[in-house]
Amino acid sequence: MKKTVLFLMALILSGTLGITSLAWAQVQPAPTPLQPKQVIPIYPPKKVFITSRSHTGNFGGLAGADAFCQEWAQYAGLTGTYKAWLGNTKVNPNMTFKKHPGPYQLLNGVVIARNWQELVNSPQLSPITITEYGTAVMDPFGYTGIKVWTGMYHGGTAVNFTLPQSSIYNTCNDWTVSSILSPVPGYTPPPPSGSPGDVAYVPPSYFGRYGVIAPHSDAGWSGSLYTDRCGGNNHLYCFEQ
Repeated sequence: MKKTVLFLMALILSGTLGITSLAWAQVQPAPTPLQPKQVIPIYPPKKVFITSRSHTGNFGGLAGADAFCQEWAQYAGLTGTYKAWLGNTKVNPNMTFKKHPGPYQLLNGVVIARNWQELVNSPQLSPITITEYGTAVMDPFGYTGIKVWTGMYHGGTAVNFTLPQSSIYNTCNDWTVSSILSPVPGYTPPPPSGSPGDVAYVPPSYFGRYGVIAPHSDAGWSGSLYTDRCGGNNHLYCFEQ
């Protein structure tokens, strides 16, 4: 009899605990699903250099200038595809470059811009003075004496002047000539002054717009108000795509 009573009490107790456990489980809120962690993309830097060698304004067009950059990058053992920071009267880097959301970096590790927008809208964080070999570009007169063909203003905008001679005076006939043009179409030379020592008329040359390397990082790196004769030898900026 005693065993029967104990059995019944145990049965009642276990049932009570089961009901309590079930009720507790029913009132508990459903677990909150784990939220995925926010992934912040990390973009590897794109390499930038100034060519160690200079060249006349005749690259055979923009494609030839890109090939010049690619050639020197390969000579130096660099990987990737490179394009010249160069524009003509119809095309410019804003139209042809891949707009990188990450940093642009020299081969010595120095960042010149944190992304494309900063590259074209702000002064450089550092001037482009390092060649494809990772060494400083050499110039006997200092960095201010180095000219770089660009054919553009700051920000990768081509000099689309409305003058019919735009390609002659600013982009070396879209980077296809390095000789003297005689005469320039539409150009009327001034009459001889008649002064003693007046020399014979010399036809003007083709010209190309260039940027300059300065000790500070200003807009002049991409384009300036100055032009050079296309027979002159200037450098190129090369950007990995």
